[in-house]
Parts: sequence; C-alpha cells; structure tokens
Amino acid sequence: VIWLIGPGSRRGRVLMSTFATVREATGQQRPDHNHGCKPVEVVPGVWTAHFHDIETSEALHRVSTSLRTVVNCATDKCPTKPGSYGDGVDVVVVEGLLDDPEPRKKVDAMPEGAEKEAALKA
Repeated sequence: VIWLIGPGSRRGRVLMSTFATVREATGQQRPDHNHGCKPVEVVPGVWTAHFHDIETSEALHRVSTSLRTVVNCATDKCPTKPGSYGDGVDVVVVEGLLDDPEPRKKVDAMPEGAEKEAALKA
C-alpha cells in the first residue's frame, strides 16, 4: 500500500474509522496478488494507489499534479525511494513493515466459511 499526500491534507479535520468499518468496505477476503485499487483520494488530501499506477514520475503526475509526498510502506516490493519522483515530491520510506508470509496470504484469500476457519486454526 502506498499513501499519497497532497497539499490539502492539513485541514484540521479528524476522520475516524474502526477495524469493523474498514472491513465493511473491504470485506474479509484478502485479494489475490494482483490486488490494488486505482488511485483514489481516501480523505481530503490523502490518496492511495497501487505501486504500478505511480511507479514513475510521469505516472504519479497522471494521477494528480498536486501530489507532494509519497509514503512507501512496501519497501521489500516497491523500489520507490527519495529522489524517485524528482524535485518537489518527497518520498517517506517506512522500513520493516513486512507483508504476511505467503501461506497466510493464501488462507486469507479463501472465501469465508468453515474451510477458512479450519485453515486459520491450523
């Protein structure tokens, strides 16, 4: 997941969510390896995008020309680092936030039901 922060992100509004409200929107089933959403503004000034939609400076600017900060929290898979997008776009790298192991991801991708529950307990 990469979060993109535009200039309007410091508006003083606090938006709260809970794990339950997030799961209402996302569901319980983990998407496959091709997951990701098209770039979208989640809350005013904060965007999310799949790495492949913003992997170059040109791609990032196709999303929005007002983006000034990219947060890369998938450093083991996404090579974005300071300087990747040129002048005027900061890159914040969050090291050590690792993805789940492949066997766990396969279980999480299973449809809800008894088989998944049994696999989670194993």
